[in-house]
Amino acid sequence: MARSQRSLSCIYPSPDGNNRSSSKRYSLRNMRSSLTTTAAATEQAERDSAAAIEQHRQLITLSRDILRAKQTEFDALNIRAKDFQQARENLVEDDDWTLAQTLFGITTSYRREEDGTLSVKLEGELSGVPLFEQLAVLREVDLYTEWAPFCSKADKLAQVGKIEVVAHQVMSVPLLGLSRDVAFRALGCDCMREDGSIIIVAASVDEFPGIEIPPAPTRIGSARMLLRSFQAKVDVLSPSSARTRLVANIDPKLALPQWLIDFSMKKIAGLVLVCLQSMAKKVMNNPERKHGKRIQEDSEFYRDWLLPKFEQYCHDLGWDMPNVSAFCLGKRRDFVRTLASDSFATDDASSIRSSSSKLSLKSLRRLNKRIFGHYAERKKRKREKRLLETEQKHQEMLRPRELSDDELRRYERLQEKRHILVSMTPEKFRNFCDQPIPEEIAVSGGAMPAQTTKAQGNKYSHIISLMGMYVLFFGIDLSDHISSRGYQGIIWMNLSLILQIAAYIFVIRSIGFVAFIALEDHVFFYGKKAVSRVLTIVAICVSVLIVIGCMGASAVSTLTDAGTSWQVDAIARIKSTMAHSATFFTMLVILGQTLMDEHKSSPDSELRGKESIGLDLVSSGDTMSEITDAHLMPPSRRNWAYS
Repeated sequence: MARSQRSLSCIYPSPDGNNRSSSKRYSLRNMRSSLTTTAAATEQAERDSAAAIEQHRQLITLSRDILRAKQTEFDALNIRAKDFQQARENLVEDDDWTLAQTLFGITTSYRREEDGTLSVKLEGELSGVPLFEQLAVLREVDLYTEWAPFCSKADKLAQVGKIEVVAHQVMSVPLLGLSRDVAFRALGCDCMREDGSIIIVAASVDEFPGIEIPPAPTRIGSARMLLRSFQAKVDVLSPSSARTRLVANIDPKLALPQWLIDFSMKKIAGLVLVCLQSMAKKVMNNPERKHGKRIQEDSEFYRDWLLPKFEQYCHDLGWDMPNVSAFCLGKRRDFVRTLASDSFATDDASSIRSSSSKLSLKSLRRLNKRIFGHYAERKKRKREKRLLETEQKHQEMLRPRELSDDELRRYERLQEKRHILVSMTPEKFRNFCDQPIPEEIAVSGGAMPAQTTKAQGNKYSHIISLMGMYVLFFGIDLSDHISSRGYQGIIWMNLSLILQIAAYIFVIRSIGFVAFIALEDHVFFYGKKAVSRVLTIVAICVSVLIVIGCMGASAVSTLTDAGTSWQVDAIARIKSTMAHSATFFTMLVILGQTLMDEHKSSPDSELRGKESIGLDLVSSGDTMSEITDAHLMPPSRRNWAYS
């Protein structure tokens, strides 16, 4: 006891060393208070610990409930992560791909999968087009008809998220009667913070919660193709350049050999990326296109969500963010001058207030019209000016040159004979063939040699000359008809003129050939044996094509004329063309009959039968002035067209 008291006195010394009993009582009180405080703190700590344990237990239970409630979403997120991981591996690895071709800067590769299907990989780099426009073209799936090859219809079934969409598209080739549709789901992943890229994956879907998928087509030539996988990666190289890679595995459901389908996919797939990049350029250069308007209208995604991401990314890398052409019309700085009145200012005091505002859709359209209306008007005026200059240039080319006095006199004589030939009926033509050859009928415009009028066989020479003049005048008539219209900028008119000129030159240079195909009997003789009927049929077909070509060329040149009275003019022109063609064909028949009668009545017909009958009249290289005396040439100088 004494020892304990001494120890307590050592621990708690008394303020007054002389009063030891008071010191002991003071020490006991302090000790009792400390023990009480410690016990209370211990109890409070135990209560706090129990509350923390209970709170932690509640958090664990709540987390478990959330995980159970969101298990489906977590599983879907896990599947998405695996899809994006697989897409990155396929798009980055190049070891197991085989190069197919490189066209328009797009590299196409292919790979045979384990299930036997074919995967096609496309890769291309585009400079001068910001990534923003490329993503806009890819996201607006209902505008794929504007750029995707063979895409005839595209519908956006639902916009599930900012970068998730369900769509339906139809690919068709009307020329072959083939049509294929596909319903797919596409979603994207922002990997710009990790490796500066954006990944997009897509696959076919047969059903989707809350969305009605169109049924598969059942008509002949249509089917629903299977999009096994679609993977795309867009790498940002600079503010104005990006590298795009695509990997697709598609079953088109075609009843064709697999090797043919694979070959087509290897060769044609590269056009998809070419068209995508081309459309991105058009959107950048012309914000009035549908994609530009869609960017302006969907401001919640493009302006408020996507644009800040690009601005922050460019800021982190020290790049200058290029202007988005579609947004250049979406903001304005409006300076409003208002009058202010208060007790501390004069009556004419004013203040300038500056405000930034976003335009409404109505005011945006008004602003677009005000800004781009002048541009469209200037572009229209330039186009009209260019067309006018081209028209004047071609009118100068088609304007006939000035004729000399001799040429004018000859032209007047030809015009007179032209009217005679046009008004001539078959009866008048037969009578005209029996008369002596007038001196004015010579195609050369001068008098024919006297020996020609006295030579044997001047009858058919006369007919050939007359036919040549008829064809020549007929061609002049049609050419004048076209030239009088002037240059209209219509390609069919130019083609019809070329067709007429070619037909006239062929007829003039091959009158003997054209004439003999109209004979009633076998038209080609060599000795006393007829040449194969195949040649006869071919010759007749050529003649018919020439006549039809002349008629069609004149009709096309009239029907394509842009005039107010084109209907009446076209009908009259077609009737005139048919009349001319009928008269010309009648001349062919008369010439053939005349030559046949002369051949049968000739005393040396047996000798002449050993040669090509009548074909010696026209040399394939002779001019019209030489045709009239072609029969005077010795056989050694004749260039036989057929023998």
